[in-house]
Amino acid sequence: ERQIKTMNSAVSNIGKEPIEKATAALHEFYFDALSDVVNRSHSKSFEFVKAGDGLLIGALRIPKAKTWGDGLLRKKIGDMDRRLSRMPVWAKKILHETSEYNSVFIGNIGQGERLSFSAEKMPFLMWPLRKAILKDIIFQNVMVVTIYNPAHFIEQLKKRGFSVTMGRRGEIGNIKRKDENSEIEIGNVDYYTHLIQSSLMTEAAVIALIDQMTDIAIQRGSEEGMDGAYIKFSPQIMASKRSM
Repeated sequence: ERQIKTMNSAVSNIGKEPIEKATAALHEFYFDALSDVVNRSHSKSFEFVKAGDGLLIGALRIPKAKTWGDGLLRKKIGDMDRRLSRMPVWAKKILHETSEYNSVFIGNIGQGERLSFSAEKMPFLMWPLRKAILKDIIFQNVMVVTIYNPAHFIEQLKKRGFSVTMGRRGEIGNIKRKDENSEIEIGNVDYYTHLIQSSLMTEAAVIALIDQMTDIAIQRGSEEGMDGAYIKFSPQIMASKRSM
């Protein structure tokens, strides 16, 4: 009930004079890139910005309805192929030149479950964006898509000694690293890629998070003299001693 009241209050305040709050470290998120592409958006075609090595953000401003009937059909945007005609060219900008893990996943910002509250992510209504931009996205005046290539993320993991198993659809499966006295396994890898593609956290920040949590897992297992350590957190990171 409290979450519902909070969301209703946030929506009702859209368009009013904003109160500046330091809700996130801007340099750790791609909020500036999102703001830029929304500000540049128009109805002729998607505008794109390369936010990170593996992430594109695209925005299309939905044509204004001329009649009440048109308003009901705004979601049915005609000639989408033409509006997306530049996407293949932009997608090439996020390819990893030497990686075998290149793939593309398309998502969106500010629609469906992206507006929900959870302990695992910053609610969209609390993102440090101008109220006008929040309003445009929430009320679908602007359609925002994300195009993500996990190859750069995977190559960073491999540099840290992790072996990566891929799923049938090109998604990341298991990630493991075997050291002299321990074995690290990272579960729920889609949580990390979700942080980049849907929560717009920078790839560098997500990699730093993995580094910190694997160090904690190893240290915890060593200090407690256990065969393994388990941190109950969405990413599910486990460390265990290797059998000799």
